[in-house]
Amino acid sequence: MESGALRGFDPQHVQHVRKGETIFLEGAEGHHMYVVLEGQIEITVGERVVDRIVVGSIFGEMALVDSHPRTGTAVASSPSKLLRLDEKEFLKLVGESPAFSLKVMRTMAERLRRANVTPEAAAG
Repeated sequence: MESGALRGFDPQHVQHVRKGETIFLEGAEGHHMYVVLEGQIEITVGERVVDRIVVGSIFGEMALVDSHPRTGTAVASSPSKLLRLDEKEFLKLVGESPAFSLKVMRTMAERLRRANVTPEAAAG
């Protein structure tokens, strides 16, 4: 994620999480998305790790896009620093930064492609 789009956010939007700390639970209502500034986050669905979110990447954006409950649980796999954005801030970024909008679309497309890979195709 380019740093220019993130300039001007109040330090109160920065959230520090400890290793093992849950950021949100699968099935919960989502009111924020996150940008990883430091550390790493694991996303699980049920008991399965489906993604590892690294510095510069986003997560939790789907709840702001479609207003549905969280599809996974997010847990810090290391001490982490996150930029937490609510729907108002998300919409502002989408409106002001085509690069941010494209980043969100690419992230969602990549996750969808990975989710559609069957175990047989991945092994083959």
